[in-house]
Amino acid sequence: KHIAGIAREQYLRGTTFVDVGKDIPDAAGLQNTDPEGFPNSFVRGSGGLYLRVGTHIETAGGESAAPHAPTAVKGIHLHLYAEQVIPEKAIAFGGPMTIRVVENEGQCREFVRNISEDGSRVEWGPIFLHAKPVASNKQQTAASGTIEGSDTKPGGAGFATKKKAGIGGDVAYNDALLHVEGYQAIELARLTNRTPLLWVRVDPEGLYGGIGRITTFQQDACVADQLFHDGDATGQLDAIRTLAERPFRIQGSVKVTSVYDARVNEIPVRVLGDCLRGSVALHSSIPHTPAIRAQAALAIAQWQNNKAPASRNVVGSDSWLGLNLLLQYFKERFENDSRRIMPCKFTRKVLRKNNGEYQYLDEIKRNVNIQRGDVDIDCEEDEEYRVRSAVVTAILCIRAKDGQTPAKVLKFIERIICSGDGAAVEGQISDALMDRNGRRRKRVKIADDPYLTDGTMESSTFVADSLMADALLALCHINVRPTQMDPSFHPVLKLMQACRRLLNWSLYKEETLLENEETARSGVGLSSARIAPCAITALVSLALLRQSTSSSATKAVLIEDEATSPHANNVDEFDDVIGTNFYSDIFFKKPQLSDVTRAAAAQAVACICCAVDRFKEKSEGPVGLLTALEFLLDGIIDPTTTMGLRLSLAAIMYDACTGKVCSVQRIASIAGCNDLGVSGARLFDGPLGGCKGGDNGSSLLMSVTELTNPTASSVNDGARKGLRLLKFAGTPRDKEHQPFIVVRVAKLATKLWRTINGDTEVPGAYGVCSRDGNLRASLLMLWQWIWPAGCPAIVQVQSWREHEKTEQYIRLGAHEVMQINEDEKRSAQAEEIATAELKRVVNIELDRQKWRSEMALKAYQKHTKEAVVDSAVSQGLGVPLPLVARDETWKLGGWATSASCQRRAKGLDGGAAISKVRLKVASSAGET
Repeated sequence: KHIAGIAREQYLRGTTFVDVGKDIPDAAGLQNTDPEGFPNSFVRGSGGLYLRVGTHIETAGGESAAPHAPTAVKGIHLHLYAEQVIPEKAIAFGGPMTIRVVENEGQCREFVRNISEDGSRVEWGPIFLHAKPVASNKQQTAASGTIEGSDTKPGGAGFATKKKAGIGGDVAYNDALLHVEGYQAIELARLTNRTPLLWVRVDPEGLYGGIGRITTFQQDACVADQLFHDGDATGQLDAIRTLAERPFRIQGSVKVTSVYDARVNEIPVRVLGDCLRGSVALHSSIPHTPAIRAQAALAIAQWQNNKAPASRNVVGSDSWLGLNLLLQYFKERFENDSRRIMPCKFTRKVLRKNNGEYQYLDEIKRNVNIQRGDVDIDCEEDEEYRVRSAVVTAILCIRAKDGQTPAKVLKFIERIICSGDGAAVEGQISDALMDRNGRRRKRVKIADDPYLTDGTMESSTFVADSLMADALLALCHINVRPTQMDPSFHPVLKLMQACRRLLNWSLYKEETLLENEETARSGVGLSSARIAPCAITALVSLALLRQSTSSSATKAVLIEDEATSPHANNVDEFDDVIGTNFYSDIFFKKPQLSDVTRAAAAQAVACICCAVDRFKEKSEGPVGLLTALEFLLDGIIDPTTTMGLRLSLAAIMYDACTGKVCSVQRIASIAGCNDLGVSGARLFDGPLGGCKGGDNGSSLLMSVTELTNPTASSVNDGARKGLRLLKFAGTPRDKEHQPFIVVRVAKLATKLWRTINGDTEVPGAYGVCSRDGNLRASLLMLWQWIWPAGCPAIVQVQSWREHEKTEQYIRLGAHEVMQINEDEKRSAQAEEIATAELKRVVNIELDRQKWRSEMALKAYQKHTKEAVVDSAVSQGLGVPLPLVARDETWKLGGWATSASCQRRAKGLDGGAAISKVRLKVASSAGET
């Protein structure tokens, strides 16, 4: 009751839960296809609600423009149209929904409306608006430069008077006004809003699926007001993700195209830029929290990807506006006058006066005499490093429409990686210290920190471990090819050299830490094992990118082919990093390195093994994926492997078989930030986070194609061939693979099955899964994915049992494949009988959930047979809508765009009433 809220309390009284089924008839005795509604859909339904809500403001007389006379303001109405989007094999939700309407002059009201249970479009209105408009027609026209305006800003919005910046009209952004008396983007956005509405929030409690499942179509100015006025962090994040998609490709335009020389279509990203730079949030008179500003940085990159130019070589500030805003923030905060990148500070000193005021110590000039008796000096955490990390990730995720990374992004990341972020890297360590044969240790001398005012020394190693790890992980999103003028030189060579240097330094730190306690106190410093896994991931990603986009690079080589590869001739400086031996040596290094470092090395081995298979034909036997699974399974069975590393290796095995081992970068994502929330969001939604269902800027990074992500595409091409080998080898139709390959697949399946059941080769010993249920479930999920109906290779080898005494049978290793005898068959039959009742209950529940996913489709088909034409049908209200197909746009997160396109293709996007509104808007704007 408390979770559902007061509005839903009445629905939870009594026995309102009903188990649906195909055999339950309705009142007419026919099959019941009516949706369950609330609370069954809310509690028992699988999946979530997808809801589109549109806003429309008009006067009582029907005009779609806000009047200017105070007496006519009382006649302004807000109309809300809600449409539930039901995808294929999903359920129809229903029940009460909370709506929060915030007006100008501080008025806030909440309403409770109902979602139609049959999936039809409903109207939640009209709602009376009582406040004055945010901006008048005269103020908007004057700001656009159409007529000569006054020196004041809109009084209704509460803006301060500012001087003109130029002759003939104000200019919003120039060098003189950028940091002094320039306009905030929120002020420019409010000049485009001629209604009393500030913003509308649907389901502010987040009970129906959260931010990504409910999208509200309202003005850009309303979304900007929500970002800077709403004190709820969820509402601010909702506004950030909405602004990242604005303006839509199909969106009605206003009469003005610019406000004080700032384009209206650029105002959303400028609002995000102000949030990132720390402009004062109007709800609290202080900047947004670092968590919100970090999301604003990622949203700017998403906006830039949505509005990116056609090619990476396009120049001009208008083409790369979002990128320039991110670079501007980084330059302001983390570069000195000589353009040297400065390290982050994790703490800051605050002077708290007796009168309650406070001031940061870095804002006080050196010649100010501080009286200790009048102030208290406190130390608080400075979370600006979180924003910096998000900015670096956002910059490296920016792409042009051709999928290529801009040149200025490469220059930016080269400066960060090669500079070492002000921390101790290999170039700052003496040769005697780096000599592994010598035992003499010297203390590293680090330059004075320019941010310290009291002359103390703080370690910069933690700066490298956190921020440098994020920068290395962001390198995986780079996509660049050699130029036609110099095809032999690849732009990533310098980055590969820097990653190799950082990896060697990080591994050396780990080895030094493992030697003994005395040497761990040397000047090398401690290591939190963050850089090594990210450096390994970045190095193998860049090596595969170079290999897949350049004809002169050396091909990837498997473990068993390493001796005959061209690596032995040292043809290239980076030949060894494209072979599996380089990373397997890190995995088996003694003494053992940290678990995250070993897991990253294992993931690199899996990527290279899968990439090799794309060069092989069916007759050659693409055994790269098979080799990777054998390597990972041996690591799981190893008794010295920790429990956490075993689970990580099992996850890598599943990623390799599902095409996510290279694109997701699971190990580095978790190890780099050491935050489950951030890592989980990255794994599910990509590096830029989720979207609001419209234009998804992360689609370029999440789609694995040769154009957008050649590294992951090459790995998946090989993994696809390897997975076909595992599934097809040993079947009656298999005429391609040699017997030794079939036996090898059967041996892998045998070892995997015995590991799942807790068996070992030593009689009486416990297996790794005998006391680890999580590992057993992970490996069983992998088995079901590869061989859902049993392994055909094992069946094929078992059919050779009559030859088990022959020399060829033993030479192939077929005697190591598991066999089944009569006692085991009888035990299996007894187990089937014992679990029969449990299976029956599970099958009943599965049938119920399957029927729930079919009820919406059956209900729509039943309605189309009994449809009656009336006046509501022409407006598309109260009529069940067809289900939406999960096309490629939907799968990439653009569910709202997918639903709009499919509705429009069938003529179901609002009916005749919406068409009249379109014609009216087009004629008033003077556009087609």
